[in-house]
Amino acid sequence: MKSPIARGPLEILRRLVWLPAALLLTWPAFYNRYPLLFPDSLSYLESGPRVARALFFHQPSQYYGVRSFIYALGIAPFHYWSAVLWPVIALQAVLTAYVIWLVVRSFAPHRPAVTYYAAMLPLAMLTGLSWTTSIVMPDILGPLLYLAIYLLVFAPESLSRSQRALLILIVWWSAAAHITHIMLALGLLVFLLASLTIVRAVTRPRLRGLAVSAAILVAAILSHMAVHGVLYGKPTLNGERPAYLTARLLADGTGRLYLQQHCPQVNLAMCEFVQNLPTSPDAFLWDEDGIWQTAPPLTKVAILRQESSFAAAVVRAYPRQQLSVSLKAFRQQLTNFDIDNDSNAWLLQELETALPGQRPLYERSRQAQDALPNELLTEIQNWTIAAALVLLCLLTPWLWPRRSARLAGLAATIFAILLGNAFVTAVLAEVDDRYQDRVIWLLPLLTALAITELTHRRAAN
Repeated sequence: MKSPIARGPLEILRRLVWLPAALLLTWPAFYNRYPLLFPDSLSYLESGPRVARALFFHQPSQYYGVRSFIYALGIAPFHYWSAVLWPVIALQAVLTAYVIWLVVRSFAPHRPAVTYYAAMLPLAMLTGLSWTTSIVMPDILGPLLYLAIYLLVFAPESLSRSQRALLILIVWWSAAAHITHIMLALGLLVFLLASLTIVRAVTRPRLRGLAVSAAILVAAILSHMAVHGVLYGKPTLNGERPAYLTARLLADGTGRLYLQQHCPQVNLAMCEFVQNLPTSPDAFLWDEDGIWQTAPPLTKVAILRQESSFAAAVVRAYPRQQLSVSLKAFRQQLTNFDIDNDSNAWLLQELETALPGQRPLYERSRQAQDALPNELLTEIQNWTIAAALVLLCLLTPWLWPRRSARLAGLAATIFAILLGNAFVTAVLAEVDDRYQDRVIWLLPLLTALAITELTHRRAAN
């Protein structure tokens, strides 16, 4: 019999078999010669240290930013002291590789490593998974949140106590990293509860998983409110957010039409700008001479306070038009998931402020030089998604007669998220390839696990 000392290193290697996949997920950053950046990345990088100083050292700032402070705080220790972004990418890659490992292991407990890398290699090389992991943004944390919910609800027995504890922490940070993650996760829990009730598959472990997930989401909400309460003296969920919904309604055309026809009769702060209403959300929110950037602080407060009533009035006045516009945006978002990491002049200009000394390094990156093969990568991903969907359709008749509860649960989770993500982002924000690209890789993952399930079933027979 082997001694405990001999078994120790092998046991460690077995438990960390997923770790090389984390390195694999960072290949776009190495190919780019620098971690990928988006304009919003700078806001997160700047917010973290400011918020930390205010919370822990009582050094308030006049401005903290408009992005999630929880994500900003989470990545701050990985870049603040060194002003280097590679540790942030490493953190995201490790979390991503680990959660996918737990999901794959729930389907292949006997030979998980072979199945894991058989799925991870095409996911990392043929989809946008690695690109989403390699950008300094909370985008990758959304899919990790939804996969973690699947594990807690449909496969809790596949988790050890330590894995469950770590997964709960990942769920909390992933949910708190972006407000849309909380919205989608809450909707997912409602959908799963309703679906399980309809098919009479509600069990105590699944109810416990739903309850634990809901409790974590509540904790994420309370975390936002607590941080905002300290920073602003008022516990709010969104802090000093811009008027995203107002921007969306104006871009839809229904908001502009309502203001043009009703401003003489209603007392809305937006009526002040009725002669200069933009046609895109970005123009309203971010243009230097746009409404939101030039409006006085009290006017911004009034616009935000009236936003819900303004949206309700628009929907009541033009229900068909709004439904038509929203459904069109939803359809566009559902099928738009191009990989697009172009350079940005504003990002290059502001990078030195957020990361002193890093601009020369970033300028040498392929992204800064617009030398990334975005069109080729998009075409490869499109073919991969199409193949995954076809395979899934072909496999369904074989899997349906003796369908796996876990596979059905994962499929319900992934399809609900693909639809929900497209709806929430398109209707409440705007149609943007990046929004759907961050979740579309879940479809090939589902296909890979469906093949795994079928293979194991045939082997058992």
